[in-house]
Amino acid sequence: MRIYVDLPDEAVAVWCPVEAIHIQGDVYQIVEVNADPEDTRWAFDTGAKVRCRPTPTRDDPKNIILVAYEKISN
Repeated sequence: MRIYVDLPDEAVAVWCPVEAIHIQGDVYQIVEVNADPEDTRWAFDTGAKVRCRPTPTRDDPKNIILVAYEKISN
């Protein structure tokens, strides 16, 4: 499953697609490894359990993606 995480070091709001597994409800666990963490810092690391919310894209409001917005404590 693909979710999107914020890239906090970018000058404008940018979301990066990452692979995750669905845990339950709105909770997902990021399973993809950041191949270049020195150049591209994700808001949430590999292994993090995060809450996601459906979010329309700017290009097409009918296109809904899941955006991670909160880390879940283990």
